[in-house]
Amino acid sequence: MYRAADDYATLAFQDPWDMNQWTDLGWYTFGIDQPYSSLTNINFSGGIFSATSTTSNPNFWLLDTYTLGSAPLGKIGSLFPIDSVKYRRFLIRMNLSGPGLTNPPAAGQSAQLLWSNNSLYQAGGPSTSNAFFTYPGWWVYSVDLPTLGVAANASWSSHPVDSLRFDPVYLSAINISVGWARLVADDPSLYSQITWTGSGPVDIFLDNDTNFGNGYVGQIAGSATGNSYQFYVGGLPKGTYYVAIRPAGSTSTPAYSPGAWMVNDIPTLVFTSPSPEGSADDFATVQLNNAWDMNALSDIDYTINAAGLSITNIAAQDEAGNPLGNVRVFAGTTSQNFGDPEIFPLWWWKRGLDYRIDTNRYRILSLKWGIVGNRDINNGSIGRIIWKVNGESVENVSDDIILRHLPNANVIQNVIADMKTLRLEDPPGSPSTTGWNGLVDGFRIKPDEFSNPTNFYIQSVKLSALERATSSYTIQWNYSNQGSAAPTLQLYWDSTGSGFAGNLIASSLSPAAGSYAWNTSVLPNGTYYIYGRLMNGNTVMNQAYARWPIVVDHSYQILPTMALDRMDVWFGATNNGSTVTGPQTVQVITAPGVSWSVSSNRSFMTVSPASGVGSGTFTISIQGGLPSPASMDGVVTVTSTGVSNSPQYVHMFLNVMNSGSTAAPVGSFDTPVNNVTGVAGNIPVTGWALDDIEILKVQIWRDPVGSESPAANGLIYIADATFVAGARPDVQTAYPNYPLNDRAGWGYMMLTNFLPNNGVAPGPGNGVYKLHAIAIDRDGHTVELGTKTISCDNAHATKPFGTIDTPGQGATVSGTIVNFGWALTQQPYVIPTDGSTIWVTVDGQVLGHPVYNQYRSDIATSFPGYANSTGAVGYHFLDTTTLTNGVHNIGWLVYDNAGRGDGIGSRFFSVLNSGTGPTAALAEAMELPTTEATGGVRLRRGYDLYREPEPLIPDNDGTMTVEMEELGRIELQLGATAGHLVVNGERHPLPPGSSLKGGVFYYQLAPGCLGVYPLVF
Repeated sequence: MYRAADDYATLAFQDPWDMNQWTDLGWYTFGIDQPYSSLTNINFSGGIFSATSTTSNPNFWLLDTYTLGSAPLGKIGSLFPIDSVKYRRFLIRMNLSGPGLTNPPAAGQSAQLLWSNNSLYQAGGPSTSNAFFTYPGWWVYSVDLPTLGVAANASWSSHPVDSLRFDPVYLSAINISVGWARLVADDPSLYSQITWTGSGPVDIFLDNDTNFGNGYVGQIAGSATGNSYQFYVGGLPKGTYYVAIRPAGSTSTPAYSPGAWMVNDIPTLVFTSPSPEGSADDFATVQLNNAWDMNALSDIDYTINAAGLSITNIAAQDEAGNPLGNVRVFAGTTSQNFGDPEIFPLWWWKRGLDYRIDTNRYRILSLKWGIVGNRDINNGSIGRIIWKVNGESVENVSDDIILRHLPNANVIQNVIADMKTLRLEDPPGSPSTTGWNGLVDGFRIKPDEFSNPTNFYIQSVKLSALERATSSYTIQWNYSNQGSAAPTLQLYWDSTGSGFAGNLIASSLSPAAGSYAWNTSVLPNGTYYIYGRLMNGNTVMNQAYARWPIVVDHSYQILPTMALDRMDVWFGATNNGSTVTGPQTVQVITAPGVSWSVSSNRSFMTVSPASGVGSGTFTISIQGGLPSPASMDGVVTVTSTGVSNSPQYVHMFLNVMNSGSTAAPVGSFDTPVNNVTGVAGNIPVTGWALDDIEILKVQIWRDPVGSESPAANGLIYIADATFVAGARPDVQTAYPNYPLNDRAGWGYMMLTNFLPNNGVAPGPGNGVYKLHAIAIDRDGHTVELGTKTISCDNAHATKPFGTIDTPGQGATVSGTIVNFGWALTQQPYVIPTDGSTIWVTVDGQVLGHPVYNQYRSDIATSFPGYANSTGAVGYHFLDTTTLTNGVHNIGWLVYDNAGRGDGIGSRFFSVLNSGTGPTAALAEAMELPTTEATGGVRLRRGYDLYREPEPLIPDNDGTMTVEMEELGRIELQLGATAGHLVVNGERHPLPPGSSLKGGVFYYQLAPGCLGVYPLVF
C-alpha cells in the first residue's frame, strides 16, 4: 500500500482535480477571455473532461489567475498560492486523438505548462516550461517541473505560483480528454521500480485490472530499455494499478505484473458549521421579515437600467455543473445605459428610510446570480457590490467581481465574501472610502457591465451575521475517505484563521461522526477560527479551516422576531374632517410574553392601543382638523426590547380631498354567473368594491316575487355581504393606492331553499330570481354594482343542503365557541344521526364530527317531510386559541347514506385572542390518510376526503397551476414547511381559508374568493 503524495488541489480546496465537475478547471478555460483557450465541445461526463482544439494553441487552466482590479474571490491563485518548492511533480491522465497525431511525435505534438508568480499580467509575462512530447491514446504523463526547466522567465521553484495553465498539444482539431491531474510533493519513498525480463524495448502501461481489452489507465513509457523503469506511484490518485508491458510498437495483448500497486486516498474535510454562508441571522429575513430570496418583486426596492423584470423559474446548474432543477429567480434585461444596471434590494428612498444594515452585525455576503453568454471579462463579465452609508451622499463601490457564466446554460454563481474585507475601487472609482462601516441605507448589485442588452437573473442575496455561541457550539463537517486508512480527527481553534498553529479543542474523534459539541463556556468572549486535522497516527493526512469564525458571546440571547402583517395603509379624508376612512387594523405577530409599544410621528394619526404583549393588533386612525387638499404621509413605529428585529414600521398615506369632491364607489358583481340555471342549496354571491374614502357595506337585494312589499328602492333586502381581507389579490394589485384595498372582496353565502316560490316547481327555493348588489360608501354615495339572474330548482336537488348558523358570516370570535349548523337530504335518503358522515373543516383541515340529530323548531317547520327534519341540527365545540388571530374559513362536509355529498355553510370568520402566538395551529385537526408524495406534488380535489390524489405536472417554467371551483376544496401534498401569497409583488400571508400542516397545503374557498392566487412554498 502506497501513501498518496500530498496533492495541491486536494489539500488546498478539499477537492482534487478529478474532472468530475466544471470547477475542477479555472473559468478562463470556458470563456473568450484572452488568452483564449481555443477549445470547443467542452464537456464533463463520467469523470472525464473533454474538448476539441480549434487552433494550434489549445489550453486549459488548472488554477485561475487573479485579475487586476478585481475582488480576490473564489478559487484563484492569489488566495490559494502553490508552494512551488513543495509541489513540484505534475501528473496528468490524458487521451489525444485526431488528425496529425503520430508516434513518434510529429511537429507540434508536445505540451507545456505556463504559470505566474504575480498574476498572469506580471511584468515580462508568465513563465513557460520546456516542452515534453504528447502521444495519441491514453497516457499518464509524469514530469518533475524543476527538472523539466523553463523556456521563458522564472523557474518553477523560485517563487510561489499563483496561476497554472496546461497546453496539451500544438495542433488544431485534436480531441482532448483528461481523466485527472495532480500536482504533488516529491517523496523518494513513493517511487517504485518496474523490472522485467527479456530483450528489446517495451511499452509500459497502467491498468486497474488485468483485462487490456476493456480499457486501461494509460501508457506511462514507450520504448523503455534496460529491463527497469522507475515510476512515481505516490503521484497517482487512489486505486489499484497493475503494470502491463509489451514489445515497443506492438499491438499484441501485453503481459501483466503478478501483483499490483495499491495507492491510498487523501481524505477530505469540509466544514458545514460554521456555514460558508454565515448564520441564519440574515438582515432581510430578520429585520425586513422578507428574505431577499426573489420569491416576489417586492424583494427589490428599486431598479435602474433594467427592463422586463419578473419573478420566474429557470432550469439552472451550479458552478460545478450540478443540476439545480427549476430555480425561482428575479430576472430582467439591462436597458438604456446597458453597462450600468442597478438592482437595489435596499434603497434609501424606500425601505432604507427605515431599515439600516448594521455593518458590525451583518457582514457575510452570499449572492447567487448569473447571466448567459460567453464569459468575456474585458467586455462586461464583471459585477459589483455598491452601498451607501447613512449620512453620506456618495456610495462605496467594490472592485470588479469576475462573473462565471456559460453561453448555453443558466449558471448560478455563488459569490461569498466578507463585506468587511471586500476591496473598494481606488478613488474616484469608489466615491466613498468608508467601506463596510456604520449603518448602510442603500445596497445594490450590478449584475454585469456589457454594453449590449444582457439577460440577468438573481436567485438570492443574503447578508448574514457570524454564528454565535454562548456555552456550547456544534461543529459540523463533511468527510470523505475512499482509502483503507482510518484517520482520527483533531479540532483546533485560533485567532487568525491561518497557519494551523492553534489550540486543541478535541482529539481522537471519528471523522465519520460529522459533528462535535464544543464546550465554549470556559472561553472568554471573542472571535474563534476553527480548523481540523485528519491524523493517521502522528501523520497529518489533511487539514482545513472553516470558512468563517464563530463569535463567543456569553451575554448573547436568541431572541424571537416581530412581524407586522402590513407595510402600508392608505386613508382618504375630506378637508373638513367630516368623512374619513375608518380605523385600520395592523396585526403584530411575535412570541408570547413579548412586550411591544406603538407610536406615530403625525399628530393627526393616532394608534390604539399604544402597547401590547405577545401577538395582537392595534388600529391606526386619522383625526379631524386636516389641511386643504393634499397628499400626506406618516410612519407608525412598533418597538420591543424583547425581539431581535426592533423596530418595525407601517407607512401611512393620506389623500385629503375637498368636501363634496369625493368619488362614488367602484366595483363589480362577479358571481353567480348571469342566467345560471339548476341552482340548488347554497350559492355564493360575490364581487368587489372600493372607494376613495371607504365602502361601508355592500347589500344584496332581489326583485320582489308576487305580492311581496318592497322597500323604497323597489327591492327585497336579503343580507349585507361580508368583506374578506385577502380574498381578492387581483383587485389589491390593480388598485394599490385605495383605502382598504386588502378587503375589497365581498361575499355572501345564500341558501336558496329560503327564497319564496316563483314557479318552475312547487315549494320554496324554486323559480327565477334577479339579484342586485349595491355598494354604499362613507360619504353617502350609493352605486349598483350589477345584477344577476338565477334559476333555482331545489325540488330536484340531488345533494344534501343546509347551512352554518354560528359563527356568523364575518363574525369575530375568541375563546371556545359553539359551531351550530343544520343539514338535510332529499327523501328517500338519510343523513346518519350519529353525525359520522358530517365533517367540520377549518381552513380546509378536518376537525371532527358534530353532535348531530338535534331538534330545532324552525328547521322542522320550514322543511317537513325529510328523514332528518326533526334532528337536522348539529354542533361542535371549536377552541379558537388553536388558530392564529386573523381571518379563517369554516364549513361542513355533509354526506348522506347514498354517498351523495356537498359542502355547506362555508364562510369566513375572524379570530381575535389576546396573546395568541404566530405558531398557533389546528392542534385538534383529525389525521386523515395521505399518499406519500414520492413523485413530486400531488393534489386531492373536492370533498371526498379519501379520494386518490393525482400528480401535478409543472409548466415549462416550473410553475404548477391548479384550477378550483368557486366553493372548492383542495389538498396539495408538497412537503412544504412555509408559504406565502404574492400580491402586487409583495409577500402576504397565505390566503384566508387555507392552512399548511405536515407538508400538506389545505384550501377551502368561501364566498368572496375569486381570481388568481400566486402562491410560493
